[in-house]
Amino acid sequence: MDVEKIKRKYRRNARWYDWLMARPTEALRREAIRRLALHVGDRVLDLGCGTGLSLPLLRDAVGDTGVVYGIELSPAMLAVARRKTDTAGWRNIRLIQANAEEFDLDEPVHAVLCFYTHDIMLSLTALPRVMGGYLKPGGRVVAVGGKLVHGWRGWLINALTITYSLPAVTTLDAKQSYEPYAVMRNLLADFEVADRKLGSQYLAWGTRPT
Repeated sequence: MDVEKIKRKYRRNARWYDWLMARPTEALRREAIRRLALHVGDRVLDLGCGTGLSLPLLRDAVGDTGVVYGIELSPAMLAVARRKTDTAGWRNIRLIQANAEEFDLDEPVHAVLCFYTHDIMLSLTALPRVMGGYLKPGGRVVAVGGKLVHGWRGWLINALTITYSLPAVTTLDAKQSYEPYAVMRNLLADFEVADRKLGSQYLAWGTRPT
């Protein structure tokens, strides 16, 4: 991943990200978190947590006795997430500014969420690092994002998908963007993927082999 380019982009994006993304992604965000099948007391990792839009839902799922970790590369985006957690007084949310390819945690987690983290999904290092070092065997991974579409539907919607993605991503490899969950698929058991919005969005999930 181009770390400095990501930081530059999200220094600008942090100002308007919630306004643009919160409502359009709310239903899909809730569906993704339901598929994590979290229990009270679990530990969950929000990999690429951004401004923290998923944090309240994750915290509700794990309760006061669970822990929510948020990893975010952008200082500007993470600052917004910190303000939210400080205002709410959430003490079991632990936010870490770090590259998704290099971060460390003190303990394993039961589940991982990647919500609109295109660059992380395409990384050959980020998800394998999580699976090998921090996700418990049998733990679940759920990812959501945008993708390109083959065939006639692609002629109708791919240009729009690329346009709204440009402010947020640094990697737009066309071949990878048709299946941005390919790295995830190769790591997980029971992998499944479902299309949304005529195939321009995906919801993918699976478990770490035991």
